[in-house]
Amino acid sequence: MDITQKVRWDKLSVDLELLTVSDPNSLIPVILDIHSLVFNEEDPNNTLRKLNFMGYELQTRTENLTEADRHSMLRDYVFNEKRFLISALSTKTIDQNDWQLPYTIETKQGASFIISLIYVHLAQILELPIYLINSKEDNILKWVNGNKPTYLDITNNALPITEKKMCEVLLELNKDKKNIPVDSFDIIPAKNIIKNYLDYLLNIFTLKKQHGFAKTTLDVLLKLEPANLKYLHNRALIYKALHCHKEAINDIRRYYSLNGEENSPVELKIAYYELKSLSTPTSKLVH
Repeated sequence: MDITQKVRWDKLSVDLELLTVSDPNSLIPVILDIHSLVFNEEDPNNTLRKLNFMGYELQTRTENLTEADRHSMLRDYVFNEKRFLISALSTKTIDQNDWQLPYTIETKQGASFIISLIYVHLAQILELPIYLINSKEDNILKWVNGNKPTYLDITNNALPITEKKMCEVLLELNKDKKNIPVDSFDIIPAKNIIKNYLDYLLNIFTLKKQHGFAKTTLDVLLKLEPANLKYLHNRALIYKALHCHKEAINDIRRYYSLNGEENSPVELKIAYYELKSLSTPTSKLVH
C-alpha cells in the first residue's frame, strides 16, 4: 500500500468508526472516501463542492418557505432543472459508473440508490427530514412531516406514493407476513446504508471478475463487520485468485476459528489444501 492509499484508508477508517453515531443523512463524504480508496482516484472534494453548491442554490431560493414548499422546490430542482435520471441499467447491476457518485454528479445519471443519497443530502441542507428506508428496490424515501409520514418514490421524481401503491410495496416486502404496519419501513441506520452500497459494488466487481476492486471493497466491509463469514470466505478466494497465498490462508484460518473447519464450505477447504501445498517447501515434500 502506497502513502496515498494509506492516508485514504486511515481517513476512511475513522469515518467508519463514527458511523454508529452519525446522522444517516451525512454519508456523502463517506461514500466519496470509499470511491477514492476503491478506484484510487482523487476527486472527493471536487464532487462535494459541486453538490454543496447545488445545496447553496436551493437555500437561497427557499429561504422563509414552508417545509412543503421547500420540498416542492427541491423536487423541481433535482428532476426538472438539473434533470437527474435513474439509469435503466442500474437495476441490472452491470455498470459500475452508475454506482459512482462523481460520475452521477457529472452526468446527472445513476442508480436509484445514488440518486436517493443525493436527494437526501440536499434535503438535509434545506432542513427537510427525509431519509432512506428499508425497501426492496432502494427507491423509497421517508419524509417525516408531522404525525403521518409521507413516502416518496425516487424513481417517479420523488412524488408521494399513493395509498394503493404503498400497500403493494408493503406486500412485496413482507410476502410471508400479515398485517404489517407502515412503520415497518424503518429508517436505515448509517452503517447499513454504507454496507448496502459496498455490497452493490462488490456484486458488480464479482460479476466482472475485477478482483482488485473486489478485494478493496471486502477490506472495507470487513472493517465494518470483522466476523462476517461471507466476507471472509469471499476475500479468501479473491486473495487466492490474486496469488496472495499467505493472506488467503490467514482469512481461511480466521473463518475456521469462527465457524469450525467441519462447518466450512467445500470450496474453502479445497482452497486451503491447495494453498498449503503451494506454501510447503519442496524439500519437505520429498522427505
